[in-house]
Amino acid sequence: MLVFAGGVIGTLARVAVLSVSGASSSASFVFQSWSNVMPWRLIIINTVGAFLAAYALSGPLSGSDRAALRALVVPGMLGGLTSYS
Repeated sequence: MLVFAGGVIGTLARVAVLSVSGASSSASFVFQSWSNVMPWRLIIINTVGAFLAAYALSGPLSGSDRAALRALVVPGMLGGLTSYS
């Protein structure tokens, strides 16, 4: 349940960040340069999420006494945030 709850929170955060930008229409894909089509915000979100997961697992969430919090944060929230990476 913790992974599920964290996943919901992370997914909603990712959707909120991506919706602020206003995604470009896929119909005009052929006529745009690659730099306009590249999902830069999603790439940045995935990179930041991966670094946060590595930091959390190596520091604040390491240890057997933090298993529940680790389940909520790493595969849950950060997994949902980083498009299920």
